[in-house]
Amino acid sequence: MPGPPEPFDLRSHNLPDDKRRELLRLFPEVRTEGGKLDFDRLKLALGETVDVGKERYGMNWPGKADCFRTIQAPSLATLRPAPEESVNFDTTENLIIEGDNLEVLLLLFVAGVMNLAWVALLAALVLVERTVPGGAWLGRVAGIGFGLWGVRLLLRAT
Repeated sequence: MPGPPEPFDLRSHNLPDDKRRELLRLFPEVRTEGGKLDFDRLKLALGETVDVGKERYGMNWPGKADCFRTIQAPSLATLRPAPEESVNFDTTENLIIEGDNLEVLLLLFVAGVMNLAWVALLAALVLVERTVPGGAWLGRVAGIGFGLWGVRLLLRAT
């Protein structure tokens, strides 16, 4: 003889809590320190314009909203291989990419080829190159160094 039936939970779902949990799952960057939703961050994540003039703790600078809009805009660029200009196209693990720096970095980052460490290194190099006296020479030396490193990788691949 079967036992007593299991009791049902007759409470309905808390729909607002379910929706908040789903938003936090989809957009973890909108979570505040208290675990709540930051609607301004959600608007930025969705590509909306936000008034950054409000005072609150955070990293804000003039043009931040424009920056978010720029990086969220769909790219019309395409990375195309050029096998006829390549050396050992089918076996190499190296790439030479030409184009607008921001556009190329964005495409490489989205494609998973460029990781955040390289982006940070290149950004730091550009910052030093443009702000430190004699930075132009540092940029040239770094460019020559990266070029030699690339040649070394090419020679090693052949």
